[in-house]
Amino acid sequence: MIRGKDLHRFITSISTALAGPVMADLQSDGTRKLNGTLLLLLDRIASDLADGNAIAAETLSQWRELENGLAAAGLAGPTPSSAPSEQVRETLDRQIAAVQHQLGTPQIFDGLVQRLRAKDPAARAWITKASKALLGVNQAFEESFSAQGNRKTEAVVDRTQTLRAGLAAYLKQRYPQLPDDPLEEFVVASGGFSKLTALFTLPENDVLPRRLALRLDIPNAITQAVLSDEYPILQQVHQLGLPVPQPLFFEPDASHLGGAFIITTQIENAKVAGSPFYEDRKKGGTNIGPEFGKQVARLLADLHRSTLEAAPDPAIAHARDEIIATLSAEWRTLEKPAFSLGLDLCLAWLAANPLPQDRPVTLIHGDFAPHNVLTRDGDIVALLDWELAKRGDPAEDLAQVKMLITGGIIGWDDFVAAYIAAGGPAVACDPLAIAYYAIIVFLQHGVNQTRLRNNYLNGTRRDIEAMICASHFQDRLILYQSKSLAEALALET
Repeated sequence: MIRGKDLHRFITSISTALAGPVMADLQSDGTRKLNGTLLLLLDRIASDLADGNAIAAETLSQWRELENGLAAAGLAGPTPSSAPSEQVRETLDRQIAAVQHQLGTPQIFDGLVQRLRAKDPAARAWITKASKALLGVNQAFEESFSAQGNRKTEAVVDRTQTLRAGLAAYLKQRYPQLPDDPLEEFVVASGGFSKLTALFTLPENDVLPRRLALRLDIPNAITQAVLSDEYPILQQVHQLGLPVPQPLFFEPDASHLGGAFIITTQIENAKVAGSPFYEDRKKGGTNIGPEFGKQVARLLADLHRSTLEAAPDPAIAHARDEIIATLSAEWRTLEKPAFSLGLDLCLAWLAANPLPQDRPVTLIHGDFAPHNVLTRDGDIVALLDWELAKRGDPAEDLAQVKMLITGGIIGWDDFVAAYIAAGGPAVACDPLAIAYYAIIVFLQHGVNQTRLRNNYLNGTRRDIEAMICASHFQDRLILYQSKSLAEALALET
């Protein structure tokens, strides 16, 4: 039996072998990317084993004080702390969970919201201290993980042969003039967290362009968005002249490929700009050029300016409140990952700091980050994945840019100046609105990731994408929840 204290050594040896001779001997892109994903997860486990107890020991007393601090703020009485574990990390998990459990009680949560609304100093001091403690512990684990290696990794699922055969049969049935086997090339793209994407090539023909892309609904996806809603939005933004693939048709019948799908033109000779997270871009590199930040500003300004509505719509504010209420209700039913207290604190901050109803309304992308942008020679050539697009507040897109793009690419003030100069509405840049939507964005992603994590742990999803979401991306989103809350609280100082 391998003892717990020896696991780090064994995992490090396995990682070294996978990164060296095993990776060198793998032939296909799919298996190499799968191997890279396994390496990434092993790095997460290794960093936790190596540094988890030391990090926990440095912050454990803070969390005991925070639990007692709820009583000092007049919100709850202290609860007996559980017996310490030999593994300090486990003790810290239980301590944070104890605070989270108290905040999950409606009476305590509502009391915190009321005191924050009333600008109560004790409540304000408590949530600020909790926010700093969360950010500190999550940042410490992130730095430990980053020190494990310098490997660029992606995830991929191999459904190539089944999908290829199904798509070939469908195209031949829909377009009889195509050859019996109309696919010259067919490659499943990496990713697949919410939709599956494949790129394929047809022979010269009179009915379709040669190079096309497939976008397919998949079951138990990380979001609950469907392509039947995305397709008309893709048509709209293509007609506006924005850089998107040309939508050719939507097939609602899931019996052909296991889900509804869209066929679009393919953006040729282009690469994904990079990871949505600065930490991964710094470690694994990007396909981003020096003008990328300003190009993002102009692209979003074009989208928001061309779809800006003449007057605010109270229904948008109502829908925003409904989304928060729905996420809050679902969050209380989910099994909580470690260190996810930040999501509860974010819910409290949102409830205590409502936005006015007269915010501007435009079409928004809803998931603007480098992983949804294609570049060629570092310049933007396409914005992909419009599944979360909707009528909404343009500050939501800008909040995602601030949290996910400005790091290492462009300063926030420079971005705002470029956005307004390109015709973006200045009111979209209101600091409170940006902070508010930054919290909502990571609240939504946090609930979605936790739902997928639970599906992975209970066996509903067993694929590698679900595994990586349940581990690496879960930890990353918890870090960004902490960052968004810290930025919101900083506005009040």
